[in-house]
Amino acid sequence: MTAWRDLEMALNEKFPNLDSHRPVSIMELMRTLSESGMVSKQELKDLEELRRVRNAMAHARPSPIPLTPDVILRIQAYAQRISKHNGP
Repeated sequence: MTAWRDLEMALNEKFPNLDSHRPVSIMELMRTLSESGMVSKQELKDLEELRRVRNAMAHARPSPIPLTPDVILRIQAYAQRISKHNGP
């Protein structure tokens, strides 16, 4: 959950003014990330799968894939990459 929090923080910092009139969903932030060219379509699919894992864990539901150290590392890698990316 901490890794996912870091990812969401990185996304919110990268796109702070996406919509100031309402909260922006994580899906919307991820689509914007893809549209900006920061991640490929395949990486967007990977992020969506990781989001489903996070939701499964948060809501005590079966996960689409096992939560392993590799899954956590993938989330952390995306968070670091987004945080370090220059430009919008």
